[in-house]
Amino acid sequence: MASNPKILVIDDQNVNLILIEKALRSGEYQNIVTTSNPEDGLNRILHDKPDLVLLDLIMPRLNGLEILEQLRSVTEKLPPILVVTSENSENMQQKALDAGARQVIKKPFQRAELLDTVRQWLSYVY
Repeated sequence: MASNPKILVIDDQNVNLILIEKALRSGEYQNIVTTSNPEDGLNRILHDKPDLVLLDLIMPRLNGLEILEQLRSVTEKLPPILVVTSENSENMQQKALDAGARQVIKKPFQRAELLDTVRQWLSYVY
């Protein structure tokens, strides 16, 4: 794995951004970019080329499913995108996987589970 993978976190709730970033930093990940603006997140995926994306599903203006669908319409090469959501609908979670998400992590998440999942997906990238 690269020594400093770039991780992008997109969630409209600042408290979730803080919790996820804190968990990632405790796992010694330092190159973390967070945004509460879904449109900014979409642009960052396309232009900054992160190694891994953690994406919320339920956001105003542009939700996680719409981001996944827009990404698939403009590029075939995507970083692993992990959905981190409190959405309980299995149908919605399946839609996210069908749209290109690699895995769904339920909120509230366990720090160890989040870090293990991030490590696993970054090992596939490198």
